Amino acid sequence: VYLQRMYVVNQDHKMLKVLRDVSMANSSSRIFTHSVKNQLVAILSDTELLLENLSKDNNAYALAQSIHDTTTQTIAHLNDLRQFMDTLSAELLPNHIDDFIHNLKLSKYQTEMINIETHLDSQSTCLMDTNLLGEAFIVMIKNAIEAIGKNKGSITISTKQVDKFVEVRICDTGCGIDKKDQEKIFDPFFSTKPSRYNWGVGLTFSHKIILAHHGRIELESKLN
Repeated sequence: VYLQRMYVVNQDHKMLKVLRDVSMANSSSRIFTHSVKNQLVAILSDTELLLENLSKDNNAYALAQSIHDTTTQTIAHLNDLRQFMDTLSAELLPNHIDDFIHNLKLSKYQTEMINIETHLDSQSTCLMDTNLLGEAFIVMIKNAIEAIGKNKGSITISTKQVDKFVEVRICDTGCGIDKKDQEKIFDPFFSTKPSRYNWGVGLTFSHKIILAHHGRIELESKLN
């Protein structure tokens, strides 16, 4: 859901700024955050009971207090994340797309095994929120790096003008994605590489941000 809130125009009626509220929430994310929060509240309740029944000179007291404090902080962070995901504001301002990509400082993601190249040929100015769009692009670049893994490979980022739009391509020589998984990669909590550190929300975030910029995101991939 996108709510366009305000246009700022100059005397020539050229749009200078658009503010958009981007709703990131859906039933899956609500169920997930609610479930996690319930588990954390249960842990918090148990540690509070332990703290009431342990003496402060007991070695277990300090451990229980640490668990209590960490759980409290995690619940607060989860609440902040939920609020952020519910509605974030995208401030779309005119920026040169090639300069924007250059300013992402992609060299810090380059390694001896992974080469990152850019072919920036659009010479176009677009309305964008550079912070949000930058995060979306970095998510996709990190996914490309993970797809290459420990192998030697390359990532190529290119821009070109296509009618009234700018096409940005992020290509990698990674392992590719199975055709049956391709239609699900933008679904929240879907991941082809699930782990305790990967919850499958990065591409969902990127997808929403691209849509908030009146754009679209497409995937072309082959295994191996």
